Amino acid sequence: MGKCILAMVAACGLAGAAGATTIVREVAIANASFEAQLLGDGSYTNNDITGWHVGGGTNTAGAQNPLPSALPRAPDGRNVAYLNTFQLWNGYTTQGSLWQTLGEQAEAGTRYTLSAQIGRRLDVASLPDFVAELLVDGQAVASGTLFNADVAHGTFATLAFDYLATPAAKGALGIRFTSRYNPVQGKETWQATIDDVRLTAAPGVPEPASWAMMVVGLGLAGAALRRQRAAQAMG
Repeated sequence: MGKCILAMVAACGLAGAAGATTIVREVAIANASFEAQLLGDGSYTNNDITGWHVGGGTNTAGAQNPLPSALPRAPDGRNVAYLNTFQLWNGYTTQGSLWQTLGEQAEAGTRYTLSAQIGRRLDVASLPDFVAELLVDGQAVASGTLFNADVAHGTFATLAFDYLATPAAKGALGIRFTSRYNPVQGKETWQATIDDVRLTAAPGVPEPASWAMMVVGLGLAGAALRRQRAAQAMG
């Protein structure tokens, strides 16, 4: 009887260990809601966002504290980031981008979920094609896209997607956002706003070794129970 109990406890412990891998945690992102800079109502920065790299040229990216006439409410705090796209007089197009390398390495078997709130201003013609990417060692491993029709004027929409890291995914995690020029917009300036960026990590399916240990434990419990019943029948 004692062996049976021990085997069953071991099996339950293994099963519990496998089930405990469902814990979801937040991956640290610097200035994830763009509140690090103190901005007055309606003011903004040009190519300067604390904790982030910006690119694309002058007037293509920054932090802003939008007036209610532009965006009635930011999802988290007062500030948002903005990305512009437009076409210059010579036909050259600019596309704003911002990115950040995180202080955490990709871990195989981990499911990462990247999400952000993407807004469309009331006083700007349209939302450019907007792309979010999860990076490993500077290379995109997963992405999601929102288009103009996905976000109503004066509102935010959630852009989210998952990535299950493979053994080949080695290096630091990173995030990149890009506003992409759409020829339909002509020379008009289109702008996307970003807020409340989040990255979570949760173990994916248990490793094969964990499943094997659990099966062995359950098998031992079953065998011990059968032997105990057989002994009772003979007694």
